[in-house]
Amino acid sequence: MNCLLWTSVTVLSLIWAVGGQSTGSLRLVGSFSRTGGSSGRLEVYYNGRWGTVCDDSFGINDARVACRQLGFSSYSRYGTVGRLGFSQASLSTRIWLDELRCRGSESRLINCPANPIGDEDCTHSKDVALVCTARTTSPSSGDLRLVGNSGRTGGSSGRLEFYYNGQWGTVCNDSFGASDARVACRQLGYSSTSIQYGTVETLGFSTASSTTRTWLDELRCSGSESRLINCPASPIGVEDCTHSEDVALICTTGSVSTVSISIGVTIPVIIIVVVIVVLFSGFARKRRRLANYPRYASVISNVTSTVSGSNTQDTYPLQPPIDQNSQYSNQAPPPNIHAPQPAAAYPTGQYAGPQYPTSYPQQPPASYVTAQYPTEKNPQHI
Repeated sequence: MNCLLWTSVTVLSLIWAVGGQSTGSLRLVGSFSRTGGSSGRLEVYYNGRWGTVCDDSFGINDARVACRQLGFSSYSRYGTVGRLGFSQASLSTRIWLDELRCRGSESRLINCPANPIGDEDCTHSKDVALVCTARTTSPSSGDLRLVGNSGRTGGSSGRLEFYYNGQWGTVCNDSFGASDARVACRQLGYSSTSIQYGTVETLGFSTASSTTRTWLDELRCSGSESRLINCPASPIGVEDCTHSEDVALICTTGSVSTVSISIGVTIPVIIIVVVIVVLFSGFARKRRRLANYPRYASVISNVTSTVSGSNTQDTYPLQPPIDQNSQYSNQAPPPNIHAPQPAAAYPTGQYAGPQYPTSYPQQPPASYVTAQYPTEKNPQHI
């Protein structure tokens, strides 16, 4: 049962992890593996793993498409990690894209002409790095941002703010939980694992100014929503909070390859897990049936030994006692057909009953017949 429960929890965890990243997602990794900023080593998500982009043929249009996909207006610089002062990826990191030739109009880098994914001849010293310009596009209702202590936005941690009615406002901590934090970090473009959440005071971030509205209160997300605005909550702007209760988040990605998987990988894994669950259930049922066999075998053994024993009187029920007040109390009990047959002579022991007259008179002795009926023949010779 525990194994079945663990398997069920594992299947649900795999399905939930699909929502973290999708094939073709991009991120910028800083010098200290910090993601979410506007500059860093460019990485693309494919086949359940983050990988780098090779600098071969990478140009202005490729940089423009990448920064725009990441949510920035454009780029300011691009080049190799060494040239821009960022760290190389580890040797175990794949290089997914090489020979990119974007036209500049694509919405995603993975849609640009390039070598087949994973077909490359590069080293990590040629990993692409980008410095994207700040976001200048106007936000829309329901957008989120994280505001750091210096007022800087675009990082992976800070005070959570919500855009509505033309201005940014905060989110109250009342009823805010793990599911709400997952939805918020996922909407911001981060993996929905390894999350820390709390108030600005507990996580060490600054409170908003007194003129800042608190837009959201009493959030109750299920965790499956794509945007925080889709979660059940009090009507926007209806709240009873102070800015000391503003929500703060730390959305970390960690080792995403171990916590997020793509749909192409997840479906076979889920099928395998389901098959294992079915096989385990059948095995468990078989073991339960076999566990009952010794009990049945013991019962059968007792019956067999009783029937095959030397004392046949124990095998069959004894005759009921005779009621002394019955009119048949002087009669012998019915014979036991299973008992050994008596000898030719009628027994004279306990069951020897009285002599009963037969339906025909017995023949008298020869001398008696001759004496009483001298003129008749002996009946014995008739």
